[in-house]
Amino acid sequence: MTKKEVVAQIVNNLGGNENIKNFSHCSTRLRFDLYDNHLVKKEELNKLKNVMSVVEVAGQTQVVIGPEVIYYYPELETLLNRNGKGEVAPNEDVSKGVISKFIDIISSLFTPLIDVLIGAGILKGVLSICTAFKWLDSTSGTFQILNAASDSLYYFLPIVLAITASKRFKTNLFVSVTIAGALLYPNLSTLYDQGAKLTFLGIPFVLTAFKSSVFPIIFAILLLSYVEKLETKFLPESIRSRIAPFFSLITVVPITIMIFGPIGASLSNGIATVYSTIYNWNPTVAGGFIGALAQVMVVFGVHWGLFPIIFSNIEKLGFDTILAVFGPSIIAQSGATLGVFLKTKNPELKKITTPTTIMGFFGISEPAIYAVNLKFKKPFIMAIIGGGIGGAIAGATGARALAVAVAAVPTFPAYFGTGFVGFLVGYFGAFIISAILTYFFGFDDSMLEGIALEGENQ
Repeated sequence: MTKKEVVAQIVNNLGGNENIKNFSHCSTRLRFDLYDNHLVKKEELNKLKNVMSVVEVAGQTQVVIGPEVIYYYPELETLLNRNGKGEVAPNEDVSKGVISKFIDIISSLFTPLIDVLIGAGILKGVLSICTAFKWLDSTSGTFQILNAASDSLYYFLPIVLAITASKRFKTNLFVSVTIAGALLYPNLSTLYDQGAKLTFLGIPFVLTAFKSSVFPIIFAILLLSYVEKLETKFLPESIRSRIAPFFSLITVVPITIMIFGPIGASLSNGIATVYSTIYNWNPTVAGGFIGALAQVMVVFGVHWGLFPIIFSNIEKLGFDTILAVFGPSIIAQSGATLGVFLKTKNPELKKITTPTTIMGFFGISEPAIYAVNLKFKKPFIMAIIGGGIGGAIAGATGARALAVAVAAVPTFPAYFGTGFVGFLVGYFGAFIISAILTYFFGFDDSMLEGIALEGENQ
């Protein structure tokens, strides 16, 4: 069955094109907002060879495909003959709660950046290793060029987020990028560094730093979406395209710099302070808590809510500990599937558990979760225990990430430095503990009765 045919079957079993209000994707799932969830044929969807699972989160139907979802999404857009969630106005779906909307927005803004964030994080980690072992001089041209490559995404994050936010909030892309560029304009950055006191039309304001910031540009593009609606309503169509950007810039840029900047800085500082307080109180407990519950958050799609905290930590502290204690939870799921692989005598199940075990080492846990562990339940519980222990070890040793890079073997360089050995012990410890617990307490072949395995070896 081709990807086009699979997508056609998915749409048909969701009630057809006319039942799909919005759609989007994350790193492993196709996400759908439907008009009538009762039209979903979940059993038929689960029978599709390329579908791992179907879950409902906060009223949203999510079809779990795996890492290949990025190849299915274009077929979905082509079949439905329209763009996905990125083209939907932010206030269109009023049925969702505030928290669900927030998670949904964060997911849509950061999902397209994950791969390049990981790439930049690996490079930053490699440079850290090279300078620590004196393999590379930090004053050399080689270092300066590679450091620019690794750091540019973080420095110019407002511009990159302006692109994804523009798609999410349906605004003029070039106006959105121009607004972000204004926040990083060299003259303003210099004035900030100098601690200059400024006024706008006689109104004094406090200038903040916008490099690597998250909240101000999100607020800015959200505001822009409403400004552009007003422009559409009041400006004559004959001159709108030429004059609307003028009104957008003189409205959104000052408000963002004078109001959203301080608000965003306060939010970032507040989030970093709260998390640091909890972590400093007892890093072992904090690590164990996140390590245990991280994959539960993944199941419900709410782990995206951690990303503003992660970026805030790196922006304010120069490192982040959440990613370090999150990592063991990912590989713990693979450890649980390894336990199933070693225990089962069923050849079909062995075929399924082999790739799901391997994918965890590349930072992808969903195949293990949906194809194996949640189906048998106990392996998932064993993985929670293993992830909690691994997270506690990583937390106790002060393990941290120097950049945004989801824990995986290829991204280990991003965790080099303080607590790196503890991170490795927690990571591989979670894998081994989960495998052992699952082998002895979490699985036996009697659980196969009534469980469908066909079509899940993706």
